[in-house]
Amino acid sequence: MVVKGNYYTVLGVSPEASQEEIKARYIELSLEHHSDKGGDGEEIKKITNAYEILSNYHQRLKYDLGLLKNFYNTSAGEYIESEKWGVTYLPNEKIGDELVWKIAAFLQEELKIKNLDEEELSKYGQNKPNIVLEKGSSKEVKKIIAFCIQKLKGKKFLTAIENTRSYLETILNSFDDREDVNLIIEEDIMPSEELSIDPLLTKKELDDYDGHNEYDFYCEKVREEILKKTYKNRRERILKIKENFTKIVEPLKEKIKQRREQKRKLLRELNRWLKNGEQLLTDEAENKQEKNELAKDNYDKYQKATVDEFTKKEKDKIK
Repeated sequence: MVVKGNYYTVLGVSPEASQEEIKARYIELSLEHHSDKGGDGEEIKKITNAYEILSNYHQRLKYDLGLLKNFYNTSAGEYIESEKWGVTYLPNEKIGDELVWKIAAFLQEELKIKNLDEEELSKYGQNKPNIVLEKGSSKEVKKIIAFCIQKLKGKKFLTAIENTRSYLETILNSFDDREDVNLIIEEDIMPSEELSIDPLLTKKELDDYDGHNEYDFYCEKVREEILKKTYKNRRERILKIKENFTKIVEPLKEKIKQRREQKRKLLRELNRWLKNGEQLLTDEAENKQEKNELAKDNYDKYQKATVDEFTKKEKDKIK
């Protein structure tokens, strides 16, 4: 299912317009429909939405190729068919090498945006379409370049886009699945609550325990165990057998306990040092005050003696 796009139409620019032309037109329409001039708020939203897509090279290419989804009318989202379809891109015309490599670069950028690598596409995600899988594999996803050469090159535009959508969906599903697994590990399996017991421990303090990233090390061990199998409903299955994974982090709980005791002793010693330091400062201040008082007393005595001596000499002169 696709819906007709109208972003170029909303801004009143050609699908071949430059970024400078798109920006200039957006500024012009924003001023024309500004609320101070009685502009329509809904129209401003349409203009802004169109500009946000067309002003970003990656999002614009995604829109032009029919790889952008519209989530306004349905929660599942439908792909948007841009104004370039049927004009720049002809559905039944074979795509050239330039577009193949443009799509390859687009998919690689999508991976980068999602902070994924190609190996993770095989680890995460469920029910992958056969077209993205290596021949004879149930979960090994093709590398992007190999996929583009095999499944896009020489294909009709519409077929190539449908195949690209399958790979794009694989990227998005892998990203969602990884986030879900990370959430389960952090909230349901890792003993993060143990770090919040007084005295509090940070992950950095724990990482110093054996000279490596202790917390992340156990996270990875749990993740490896989880990813050994693919479940139809991964979250539900993991939570049912959660004890299988929590056993992995038992040594970590003990290390947290030991590190907390170390920190408790250190804090006690530090507190003792602080008290001793405060006492030294107090003693020093008292000694200083005593010396000041003694000096003042001596000064007063000297001053009195000097005055008395001067007075005596003056009296002797008079006699």
